Amino acid sequence: MKRPVALALSAASALALGACAQDLSAPGDGGGITLHTAAIGSCNANENRDRQFPSGSDRIVLELSGGDLAEPFVSVAGAGTETAAGEVIVTAVPPGAGMTLRVVACNGADTVWAGETHDVDVYENLKSFPSVFLTPTGAMACTGTAVSSAQAARLSEPRAFAALAADADHAYVFGGFSSYSVSSGAEASQTIDRYDRVASEFSAGGGLKAKRGMAHAHVLSDGRVRVFGGTTELYVASGGTAKPALYAPAQYTPSSASEIYDPATGISTVEEAATLPAAPAGVTLGDVALAIGGVEDGGVGNGDTFSGNVTRFASEGASSAELAVGRFGATVVALTDTLALVWGGNVDADPAHNGVLIDASGALTAASFTELTVNGATDVPIFAAGAMIGKDLNGRYQVVIAGGNVINAGPLFPRDVAAARLDVLTVDVGTGTVSVVSVDTGELAGALTRAAGSLEVLGDGSLLWYGGFTAFQSNAICGSGNDCIQSDVLRFTIDGLGSASQSVSELTPSLELSVGPLGANAVALGDGSWLFTGGIETITQTTLAEEVALARYGAFSRDLCGEYPLPTE
Repeated sequence: MKRPVALALSAASALALGACAQDLSAPGDGGGITLHTAAIGSCNANENRDRQFPSGSDRIVLELSGGDLAEPFVSVAGAGTETAAGEVIVTAVPPGAGMTLRVVACNGADTVWAGETHDVDVYENLKSFPSVFLTPTGAMACTGTAVSSAQAARLSEPRAFAALAADADHAYVFGGFSSYSVSSGAEASQTIDRYDRVASEFSAGGGLKAKRGMAHAHVLSDGRVRVFGGTTELYVASGGTAKPALYAPAQYTPSSASEIYDPATGISTVEEAATLPAAPAGVTLGDVALAIGGVEDGGVGNGDTFSGNVTRFASEGASSAELAVGRFGATVVALTDTLALVWGGNVDADPAHNGVLIDASGALTAASFTELTVNGATDVPIFAAGAMIGKDLNGRYQVVIAGGNVINAGPLFPRDVAAARLDVLTVDVGTGTVSVVSVDTGELAGALTRAAGSLEVLGDGSLLWYGGFTAFQSNAICGSGNDCIQSDVLRFTIDGLGSASQSVSELTPSLELSVGPLGANAVALGDGSWLFTGGIETITQTTLAEEVALARYGAFSRDLCGEYPLPTE
């Protein structure tokens, strides 16, 4: 969706950059772009929200590009050149439509703040101006600005294991668990929060038709959002080894399989009324989505069972087929827009059955599944995370699998995670094989000893690892305490990829996630930053938090701070 914004100027007009949210007036015949800066450190401290110039920076570099411009327009404004109102005058701004406005704040050659606004129109004599929200690089930051109310800067209620999706202007936070205790478990919400990326504020976004935690969401090509799967309640570390550490009985499946949310109206409608098994794994493939496994009713006289169901959601309707082995907590990775890899979660505990390819190009049948021949796997992971990082020289897909616990014969489910996992899978579609090579985790072994974490691929190809749990009792990795739920966020790459000797390198010092890690989720925003929603911080807590966090690991592909130094007299 496009944001209708415009930048006003005449042939001799000036552009004003104001870093204080209250300063909306324009000097002379120019106009103002409002620069909002995030708070870093304690969210309650408002540490940078009221600064008139981004802290720690010596200049701002502005770039307008795209639209009608043949070449990008760049201007530099140094700290100390701002007016008493906190505005910096930039002259000779060219007109254009549909442009992208990027702003970085620099300290020498280093980018310390960055932000972006899309669909900027610059017309003569039209005095309406966009805002840019700046987030710091290499730091956790907070949402909201100096003029945001306390409620607008956070979620309307806690949302552990929420489903997230984002378009160009907004992020949407669906459901999630709003209450939790170790004795009664977690209960899901059906409300929706909408995050405005440019204002950095939350507002009510409507409601779902069903309560959903651990659901999945993706933006469709028409701008609407599909939300599917999930569970209405979740048990945490309460079933011994007979149940996984995170478990949802079949009776807690949401009242419909999927629904479609329209951001334009805030209304959600049921898409598929039939129910899924509780807490299936999920993956999205363009406008198509797949739900895999979960917990289903075993029938009269029988207890719950792990399901082999796979359901495909598409505009032409849903279809389902059965895998040979039931799965729970499987890792599902999109290889293409029509092909997905299912890895682990198979409750027969046989590593030979870890891998299945799903052809999602049409309605599902038994022929849609290809059981892969598995080489090199020694156990069955559950609650691992995965990401496709490309192809090798032979055209085989390479998938990274991080973290996870194991399923033992029985099936039995160890509650705590005993060992690190970082594997590279090489998937050969032509031969129907997958080979597993473990990566030497070195000093990062402790951080990779956790399950139910998340793995994301950043724009530069590096990997982001966060969230999950290690143990629900005292553990040496975390030191003292009642449990071990790690809060560090890692950014790393794999060295020697594809060779017999692979290792991991941390690219930047780890960040501390300022929200609860177990059930944390993140979505990429349209300006290069990430929005993190939180979950459970410790197993003994009884109240979850509404706070969220922002993170940015770099600015833009063009190094504006490196190219445009501080002007000298």
